[in-house]
Amino acid sequence: MKTVFKSALIACAALAVGLTGCQKENGGGIDKEAKTVTLRLVQGEIGGTTRAVATHVADAAITLTSARIYFTNDSGAIQDYVTIVVGSSDGYNEVAKTVGMDALDATGGTPITDVPAATTKVVIVGNLPGGSYLSAGNISDIADVTVANLFGGTNNGVANVPLYGVSGLTLKTAATASANGVYTAKVDVKPVGARFEVGQIAGDYTGTFQGEAITSKIKSYTLEGIYINNYYPTMEVDCATAGTIVHNGSVPGNYNRVAPYASPGIGDHLADYLAASLVAQDSPAITYAPKATANADTDVWGYNVLALTGGDVPHLIVRVSNVVVKTTDSTGKNPDEVGYVETLDATTYGPGAKFLTVRRIFVDGSTTALTSFERGYVYRIKKLSFAEQHLGIPEPPTAIDIEVEAELIPWVSKDVDYEFE
Repeated sequence: MKTVFKSALIACAALAVGLTGCQKENGGGIDKEAKTVTLRLVQGEIGGTTRAVATHVADAAITLTSARIYFTNDSGAIQDYVTIVVGSSDGYNEVAKTVGMDALDATGGTPITDVPAATTKVVIVGNLPGGSYLSAGNISDIADVTVANLFGGTNNGVANVPLYGVSGLTLKTAATASANGVYTAKVDVKPVGARFEVGQIAGDYTGTFQGEAITSKIKSYTLEGIYINNYYPTMEVDCATAGTIVHNGSVPGNYNRVAPYASPGIGDHLADYLAASLVAQDSPAITYAPKATANADTDVWGYNVLALTGGDVPHLIVRVSNVVVKTTDSTGKNPDEVGYVETLDATTYGPGAKFLTVRRIFVDGSTTALTSFERGYVYRIKKLSFAEQHLGIPEPPTAIDIEVEAELIPWVSKDVDYEFE
């Protein structure tokens, strides 16, 4: 069975949980008695695919391959758990600690009995690589997820990315329930990663840069590589703690077109640099796309990144070479003047490697740059246009930032505009 998720705000699963305290003559409550927990999992849709050459995340399904529901106390200590069996309609099996996915889909959900009284939180974890679920201990002890988990094995693309969500318990009042002592929790389960997409790269920029109006005079160039820099290689599944951020700096050699990796730190999951993935042209071009017959609405270079809560924003590094620009002709006319006779300069900006750096992103028209990527969202640059003035070394100390005005995409299609500072 394929299980898919969505919500009105973002692509996620909504886990509705009703907890009923067993009552005694002297009263009962969550801190005194075991509970009966009614679980219901609400389903929907979410998009997904792999990195370059990829399809823009839109309406494809995310597949739930495995999941476990944990009941914890405030410190995250696991009190009990229930394993969701995908494709099964069986009700709760107290001995095996399992419940069928179809039973959770059913109207009204299914009851889970004898949940420990110390339970104060409900956590759902899904699609963990290698079945690395815990049966005891603390929820923070779950093995870290890695960038590779977002792509490799059965957890490829965004169709099977690890999922995580947590919620506390809310005591219902007599106004919302037949009696007090009923507890509920709603868990928004989101992917642990975010996604960075680029539809096209073109040397056709017209706009303002460093306070001056400019128009690209680029005739052609060779696209050598697209790299993600400033990213987290590992992260705890709760998105609260991550490994040391990977930053490959301003050394051009860290962004070489050498298989199997661009550099030891980047890895092939966060770079495209070979002809097969860059769609090499027969000769240098002005525009590159991930497919020879590109559809900018669907075809992208796509990169999944771990989205640490409050973490830094990944940077996009584009490597080009053989940059040829138009210069004034023999009569002094500029390329945009009537009567201009094309004259080319292949020495000023080539033949060595040059770089574009995207490290500031603006969302929904905001003038404040993002400080972190939010998990479960896609940040797409539909077309990345540049001029020769934007070229420099990677991550230059004197910033030549491409400021991308993006929209948060909850796994659905939206266009992205950008601007230069």
